[in-house]
Amino acid sequence: ILVASSIQVKNKNEIIIAAQEFGYPILLKSRFDAYDGRGNALIRNETEIDFALAKLASSNGDLYVEKFIPFVKELAVVVTRSNSGEIVVYPPVETIHKNNICHLVIAPAPIDSGAIKKAEKLAIDIISILNGVGVFAIEMFLTATSEIIVNEIAPRVHNSGHQTIEANATSQFEQQIRAIAGLPLGPVSPKTPYAVMINILGERQGVANISGVEEALKIPGVSVHIYGKLETRPERKMGHITAIGDNLEEVIEKAQKARKIINI
Repeated sequence: ILVASSIQVKNKNEIIIAAQEFGYPILLKSRFDAYDGRGNALIRNETEIDFALAKLASSNGDLYVEKFIPFVKELAVVVTRSNSGEIVVYPPVETIHKNNICHLVIAPAPIDSGAIKKAEKLAIDIISILNGVGVFAIEMFLTATSEIIVNEIAPRVHNSGHQTIEANATSQFEQQIRAIAGLPLGPVSPKTPYAVMINILGERQGVANISGVEEALKIPGVSVHIYGKLETRPERKMGHITAIGDNLEEVIEKAQKARKIINI
């Protein structure tokens, strides 16, 4: 199972040595409590090392350098294993990020059949090796040479699977309950040719004040999920929108239109 090469580091000198091995750019990452871009810093050259160390000062030296992967697409596969060992895998999706936070999910991923099979096999292998029970999301990089490199393993229902509520025969949330309760896992077959999920992220600091949901729901094929968080802050996940349909470009357009309408 391919992953990005990495070296544990504790100080600037060790980062310089790691950069000599990997070549710039490199990623400096915290070993703990990192998510959604928090806990990592891109270093393009030696002059940016001090800034990266300052950004990750709360990590108390629990750091590592990771080789930068020049990918062409980011993929995710949601896979479920029951406590009896049954496994089902959802079709791979493409995830598009902004500021290291998932912005858009396209289901199914626009990739060739070989990449689909490789991504699905990786997800099954990983959850089997880890003896996992429940829903796991496996995030991956697809490279220009058709390699698939595992980037993250999330042992839980995940942002990259939210569209399964509308788009698949069994949602990831129902699948989670089935898996841990010892029930047969549900079918994951798509109910629509295309689905696009777009996150509703906070844009200000303060009390959440939701508007535009009714207008957004007038768009055919659009569903809106608001999480009920009382306070909003920049880039906090406050909800998501899913659009479904027969034409991918139109589905993306509907999701983006609905997002522009909603304020929170």
